[in-house]
Amino acid sequence: MNTWVGRMLAGGAGGGAGGGAGGGAGGGLALLPVTLLDEHTHGLNMRANLLNRDGIVGRFDPSLRRTQMPEPKHHIMQLQPWVRQYMAAQDLQFALQWEGHSGAQGHAHCAITTRTGEKIITIERPSLGLFQSELVDVIGMADLRAERADEILSQIDHQWAQWGSILPLRSDLKPRTMEVAQAMIWLCVSIEMRFKQVLGVWRPQDLSPQVQPLITTPGHGSFPMGHATQAFATAEILKSLLQLEANDILAQQLDRQAYRIAVNRIVAGVHFPVDLVSGRLLGKALARFAGACADSQPQGLALWRFSESIYRQAGPWAQMTTRDPEMSIFKEGQTIWLPAPNRFPVWSLLWRMAQAEWGSQR
Repeated sequence: MNTWVGRMLAGGAGGGAGGGAGGGAGGGLALLPVTLLDEHTHGLNMRANLLNRDGIVGRFDPSLRRTQMPEPKHHIMQLQPWVRQYMAAQDLQFALQWEGHSGAQGHAHCAITTRTGEKIITIERPSLGLFQSELVDVIGMADLRAERADEILSQIDHQWAQWGSILPLRSDLKPRTMEVAQAMIWLCVSIEMRFKQVLGVWRPQDLSPQVQPLITTPGHGSFPMGHATQAFATAEILKSLLQLEANDILAQQLDRQAYRIAVNRIVAGVHFPVDLVSGRLLGKALARFAGACADSQPQGLALWRFSESIYRQAGPWAQMTTRDPEMSIFKEGQTIWLPAPNRFPVWSLLWRMAQAEWGSQR
């Protein structure tokens, strides 16, 4: 059921990643739709239930009581989907820890390791000069805004329409796959925001008034790109669930979709190209770690390192996808991860159920 509430939007800034879709420039009173999660919360149903209960309830029967509390492991699938998704993301997040250093001047870095000490990825902040030099790319790509405006708007939050155009990702057909993908996104958001905060990078709009973004600039750092992190993590998770080889055309389409989503954020004027590349690495690293957590066998995970010197050595950013889809230049060896499945009860259960949904399609 939808109802309407009035809300004061101070300055019309929107707020959050989706602010550009609904925040007006003038502020004032705006009406926002609120979806109530209880499907029976409707005036007619409530009045009917009042009368219905009076007609059927009868005398209180104290014998109708549970004899024991639910067993947590077997109760997981009785939870609402969003609760399972949060818990699955927490399973993964609790297995990770971060360390980093930042300052207005000089070196800044942020890294993610497992609780047992295996490093997964380190990202170093590039110099301000690199971001200033990439303003040319950001302003040049503004020429694509009119062509891609609908894409950009639809991809501000939740790109399920795009993924669903490649795979049958309907919630009624693949409910557990959707839950795994959403849990992965929540993990990405919690990690990427820490990287953004520690590394502390200006947005394009902050460096030049000529950028004039197509959408509201989000209220957090530019580097690494959150949309790239989430999009490439989603692609990696789907490829893993379907056990796709790198040269499979379906795998290629998933990677291209992730790249398109990320590039559109540069077109919109809210990110630099270097944000995309670092976000892509972070998304791949987190997704491969998450996939390993669903297995009980030792896993060899690539150890990634992003730095300005490697980035410049790699050549033009726009060619990285076609020339080296794995972006192997950023790999710094391998770390061995031995997951303990009992530490990931919700995540591993959802993962197995999601794999089963694809059956012969794998």
